[in-house]
Amino acid sequence: MLVISVILTFLIITVMITDITRFIIPNKFVLVILLLYPVMVYIAPVKPDWQFALMVAAAAFIVGFILFALKVMGGGDVKLLAVTSLYVNHTDFLDFIVGVAIFGGLLSIILIIIRPLIVYIFSRLGKSIESVPRVLTVNAPLPYGLAIGTAFLVLLWSGEINGIDILGNARDNMYLTSPHPDSYKPQ
Repeated sequence: MLVISVILTFLIITVMITDITRFIIPNKFVLVILLLYPVMVYIAPVKPDWQFALMVAAAAFIVGFILFALKVMGGGDVKLLAVTSLYVNHTDFLDFIVGVAIFGGLLSIILIIIRPLIVYIFSRLGKSIESVPRVLTVNAPLPYGLAIGTAFLVLLWSGEINGIDILGNARDNMYLTSPHPDSYKPQ
């Protein structure tokens, strides 16, 4: 499962970088994250409730689509949120959404403070504002893939992703799913 975690981490970080630099979340990365889910379900020592995960992902997509139609969220952000929701345990989904909101709020506050400051600094130095990375320009969109990815990686590496027990600290350990948890004897 460590291999899947490393692949997911690489993909999510790549998505976060492309969202920050180009305000695009490439479909190919979202598709690979999506296709990795059935592989994870198949090889997981503790089988996640994939039917429930599909319902949660569909609900996340529907809510995200409404936000997209209202021009509150980008299409790539909606797809990334839906696909990462597949991996999140139903008991941790609220933590995931709250994490996305907190990281998104922090990102918003940081950019609200930094963007005008960058413009001021560049104008004082006599430098062209066009040389500033777009993410740091006033009125640029918020790269929400960064918030989604950060919340997902926090859950992933803290052992809260259903079916993935990276460091041996996930709540869904093998003995918890056995018919008789009291009969588990550590070796």
